[in-house]
Amino acid sequence: MTMHSVELEQAVIGGLLIDPDQYPDVCVHLTPDSFVGGFEREAYTTIAALCDKGARIDFLTVAEECEKSRPTGEWLIYLANLQKTTPSAANVVSYAKG
Repeated sequence: MTMHSVELEQAVIGGLLIDPDQYPDVCVHLTPDSFVGGFEREAYTTIAALCDKGARIDFLTVAEECEKSRPTGEWLIYLANLQKTTPSAANVVSYAKG
């Protein structure tokens, strides 16, 4: 499935940053290719890889890993803002379903 808006993609990423325990329910609906936005695709790919390794997920760990694969100097601010502006993780699975 392809996401239909950057805002929806950002809501999924923000929701997973707030509550990464929802990743198993999200990943059955989405793959990295579901994301059209480059930053969002990279963030989701990184969250997926960290979850698969059992690593801790928060905007700091995700930003650090994203910066390694796609250095921009902006990951920390971008992901912190996504987490801050996402009101809740309650609907993240619904967003993933489209």
